[in-house]
Order: sequence, then C-alpha cells, then structure tokens
Amino acid sequence: MKRFFFIATVISLIALLFYGSLAGTPETLFTFRLTRLTAAFCVGGALALAGTLTQAIFRNALATPYTLGVSGGAAVGAALTILCGAGNLTAMLPVGAFAGGIITFALVLFIGRFGRRGATELLLAGVIAGTLFSGILLYLVSRANTLQLAGISWWTLGDLSGIDPGGVAAVAGAGILTLFLAKFFANDLNAMAFGDEGAHFLGVAVTRVRLLLLTMTTLLVALTVSFCGIIGFVGLVVPHIVRKISGSSMRHLPFDAFLCGALFLMLCDRLGHLLDPVRQLPPGVVTSLLGGALFLVVLYRSGGYEK
Repeated sequence: MKRFFFIATVISLIALLFYGSLAGTPETLFTFRLTRLTAAFCVGGALALAGTLTQAIFRNALATPYTLGVSGGAAVGAALTILCGAGNLTAMLPVGAFAGGIITFALVLFIGRFGRRGATELLLAGVIAGTLFSGILLYLVSRANTLQLAGISWWTLGDLSGIDPGGVAAVAGAGILTLFLAKFFANDLNAMAFGDEGAHFLGVAVTRVRLLLLTMTTLLVALTVSFCGIIGFVGLVVPHIVRKISGSSMRHLPFDAFLCGALFLMLCDRLGHLLDPVRQLPPGVVTSLLGGALFLVVLYRSGGYEK
C-alpha cells in the first residue's frame, strides 16, 4: 500500500509538470517544450534505471551509470567530433559520443576479462578506463581553440536542448527494453545480492546475466550521454531514495526508480528555467548541485547503506 501511494504521487506530479509547462503555450513553442519535457522524462528515467541495475550488478551503493567509464569515452568521442568539425555537427556529435562510449565499454570488458573473475575486476577496469579517457579529454581540450572549447564545455555540462524527437524515441525505446530485461531477470538479480557463489548455488548463470545486463545498461547510458551530455547524480541519488520507500526487491525497484528519475530530472530542468529564464541553466548543473545535497541528506538520515 505504501508503494502504491508513492507511485501514484510520482505519476500525479509528472502529469502536473506536463500540464503546467504546456498549458497556454504558444503554438510556435509547443513542439519544442513537449520534446524537451519528454526528453527530461526519458533521460531521467533511463539514468535512474541504469544506476539501479549497476548498483545491483556490482553490489555497490556508490556505483553509477558512469562507473564503467562510458561517460569518459563518450566525452572523448564528442570532443574529437568537435575538433575534427565532422560535417553537420548537430547530427555527428551524438554519433561520435555514442561510438566513444561503446568503444570504452569494449575496452573495459577486455581489461576485465569479460567478467569471468567477478564484478570487482570489471569495476576496477571501469575506473582505469575512466581515468585514461579523462586524461585524453584533457589533452584534447588543451588543443582546442576558443570556439571548440566552448562547444566541449557546454556538452559536458549536460543539456537537453540538443535532443530531437528521434533521439527521444531512441532513448525511450532503449529504456523500455531495459525495463523488460530487468523484469525478466529480477529473480536472478535478487539472488546475486547474496554474492556470486550464493547466486550460482541458486542456479543463476552469473557471468552471462551480468554481461547481458551491463551491455544493455551501457547502450542505454551511451545513448543518453550522446544526445544530452553528462548529467550526473540522477543514477546515484534516485535509487537510494526509492530503495528506502519501495524496498530493495528488483521486481519493483527498476520501474519505481525509472519514474522517480524522470520526475527528478523534469524538476531539475524546470528549476534551471526558473533560475535563469533567459539562458536556462543546463539540467546537468542543477542535478549536480541538488543531487549532491540530497545524497548527503540520505546518507545522514540512513547512517549508511542497507541492501
């Protein structure tokens, strides 16, 4: 019953945000605002879902959608695209970022020996890859001119203005598919909470399930990053908050986290507009400020993390 009222409240708030933002909107702006709202819904939900699955797979409360270094690889791909001035930048930037994220994931799998030795090795491989690509990005920034530097900096802030309806549809489709996979493997994920040996004893093909879900999660994160840049803290804070209310069962947690992540990013996007109506703060800036404060509150009230 508690979960039912919680989800009903979240859905009601999402509906109110859509209505409040679109009611009375001039016809010339309606499509733009609807696309941005839908983008915030899909991207926020996708990042929260990815964070929930990543924390479950690694059994680590501090794991985020960017744990495997996907954001660093995508940033390098985006920076290279900007520096090379490849054709239509609006169309090519998401392609370059997505390719960078996928290449990074492939490198992490190679370093981590495809997860055969457990989640810890994959986690360390992600940290190594993230550090490596951060260094490459710094080098590329040092070679950029003023205009290119502005483009790279704005992309890394995390913004929703560059995503088009096609990008929204791609993120939505990947998010729905990931939700179905999370539901299908919910029992396996619950078993993996007892550790690899415990899950093996319960009949779970741990390595296969881990690689499949990590691959789908990486594709989802790479898509969101390629269109919107790096939007932090959604995949870290939202799963913590939802877990306190809905419980830790993976039968319900992914869906609940998706809805709450959607609401959180929609609120952050709206707050960015209220704080700076002319230029509008990128939601990535707002999520970092608000998400950091919320995370400190959650940790202080809980005194730690309980699985």
